[in-house]
Amino acid sequence: MDLAARARAGDLDPVYILASDHPVLVERAVTAVRDATVPPAMRGFNYDVVEGKATASRIAGAAQTLPMRAARRMVLVRDLAPMAADELARLVAYLDDPSPSTVLVMLTSKLDKRLKLYATANKKGWLHVLEAPRNPVQWIRAEAADKDVRIAADAVQRLADAVGNDLSRLA
Repeated sequence: MDLAARARAGDLDPVYILASDHPVLVERAVTAVRDATVPPAMRGFNYDVVEGKATASRIAGAAQTLPMRAARRMVLVRDLAPMAADELARLVAYLDDPSPSTVLVMLTSKLDKRLKLYATANKKGWLHVLEAPRNPVQWIRAEAADKDVRIAADAVQRLADAVGNDLSRLA
């Protein structure tokens, strides 16, 4: 079961680190986790987005905040890439003892599995590398089916040949 399907089923991890070059895959994963974590009416209180140059203490502080009138809250960190390696290492302490009432989702555009944060997250099963399929034909068919669009097999192949693996354009 993929990450989005697990989230929709309510099977949530306390931490997700998502790495991908495909914005459509990242957005769908974040949306699935957010929808499973925080109802729309409660997002004003229980959904925080950390943008810009984040620090480990700012991220951990937001993640340790208790939810308001809800069982859980979500903290989304837009990009870990600008953070220095020593700052990323400070987040390992949070991974060792995450808040039971927060789902922390962190995005990165640069993944170095040698760094302690990513190695620890990988060991715990919280690191998710979202990749496009090598042959997008099945993805195009599934996308068309999800949107109730009928598309001929030769048209699917032509789309795959013309667009390639650019999932945003294919979507």
